[in-house]
Amino acid sequence: MSYPAFHTLRGDGYDAMLLDTDGSELYETEYEELLGEMVKANDEWMVRQYIERHPKAGLYPSEVREWDVFFIACEHGSLDTLRVLLNHYSAHINFPDTESLEQRGISLMEIACRFARLETVHFLLDSQPPLGTVKPGDGWCTTALLSAATSFSEVAFDWGQYQCPERRWVRDRIARSEDLIQLLLDRGASAGDVILSRSDKEDPPQASETVLSLAIAQASYQLMVRLINAGADIHQSHMPLNQINNYGGSDLPRDVTALHRGGLFWNVPGIQALLDHRGSNVDIADMVSVRDSDGRLPIHWAAIGPDSLAEDMLPENEVLPRIINTFRLLLEAKQSTVNIQDNLGRTALFYAVGTHARCSSSHSYTLACFLFENGADASFADADSKTVLHELAVTSHQGDPINPALLDLILSHGADINHADMDGSTVLHWMAKNLRQVKATRFLISRGADVNAKDLQGNTPLHTATMAGVYHPRLTREGETEHTTLNERIGLHEEMIAVLLEAGGSSLMDQPNAVGKSPRQLLEKTRSRWLLRG
Repeated sequence: MSYPAFHTLRGDGYDAMLLDTDGSELYETEYEELLGEMVKANDEWMVRQYIERHPKAGLYPSEVREWDVFFIACEHGSLDTLRVLLNHYSAHINFPDTESLEQRGISLMEIACRFARLETVHFLLDSQPPLGTVKPGDGWCTTALLSAATSFSEVAFDWGQYQCPERRWVRDRIARSEDLIQLLLDRGASAGDVILSRSDKEDPPQASETVLSLAIAQASYQLMVRLINAGADIHQSHMPLNQINNYGGSDLPRDVTALHRGGLFWNVPGIQALLDHRGSNVDIADMVSVRDSDGRLPIHWAAIGPDSLAEDMLPENEVLPRIINTFRLLLEAKQSTVNIQDNLGRTALFYAVGTHARCSSSHSYTLACFLFENGADASFADADSKTVLHELAVTSHQGDPINPALLDLILSHGADINHADMDGSTVLHWMAKNLRQVKATRFLISRGADVNAKDLQGNTPLHTATMAGVYHPRLTREGETEHTTLNERIGLHEEMIAVLLEAGGSSLMDQPNAVGKSPRQLLEKTRSRWLLRG
């Protein structure tokens, strides 16, 4: 193995007193990144050479826990180099300069389980004496099983951290997590392990995580059933610390169930396992009607969905079927939940349309169709008096141009095209700001959107268009950033203004708002700002 990144001296680095495979001198950095790379690559021979020249390597903590070579070895499953490091550590454990792994906050078992390193876990459990344990926790510390379950819920985060490798990596990781949890259960781990929330002031506090709530992110039907049969409580409420998207809700919602979390990750087999093994005295209709502290049902969580990485790691052709099948399972028992409003006044339709407007208008259309077929009503307004149309306009700034068919669908199911929110803004006010939505703006006007409507500041949609003209760079599913030139942006701005003037007449350009500013004056100020920024 070669380490070309360490052929030159950097910053406060130093000569590593080692040669690379091509004969080049190697230099270490002040954070021992060279050793970390050798460990990550499981380069046993080079790590032995390094330790010979630097006898204190691995005996003291790194500046950041994740940079510790023991952490790196367990994270990457570098078993050969882990053995070398452990032998060196054991031989020097009583030296005055050696800081124990415990003092450094390093639990080999916890880290290996967190990253689903099955072979490493086998080694730790089978060592004499054992270097890890599966014993149940006391509620305040994580356990091997909780860490292994976390490897399911954090797979998307890790996929992103490793710079989005091929999706085969995701399949392999999930398979390892599955096998690891089976192993830990075979060795006597407790499926009832929880971590109690230190943020919860209630007595007793709710759990922040349970094995079931973590595993259901990706676990198979069979594994979910085994966890349930082994004592995991399907109905236990918890207060997750790693809430992904709150969309105006609490950062730490209480009263969340495994069904909420299963909905969030669109894990259809996992949800089916919960419903099939709910208990003899439990009605599915009651399970799907459980509200968290934000008033959200599992259907709301499913409509919100996980973060963009968790969606992007799925093959494109799997995304919509997983969401639709999740919706279907949650609505079959009690269809009326489709129109239940959470504490913010939002239904599942708000979240389904708004979340996917950020990336794919086609997804929003398909999901809206399904929800409307199951009784969704687009006439609802949320606590800020915004309708689904407002939500679509607000959240589409970084999404595709909105398909007019989606707007038509929403209008045909009860949305009021001229409904004003608490600030007096109609959907046209919001849409006119967004330079990606010229076509959508034209369509709304054709369906009766009022170009003369004024918000509470006396602004018409033309005012908002001339004072804003938003065109945010966006990241495509392929990981590329889409930009526009200044000339392209000005061209889109002119097109949006022309659409509004065509409907409202040229006099709109000189109509003052409540502070006496006309669209013409605002346009001049906006363009000057753009030209200065380049």
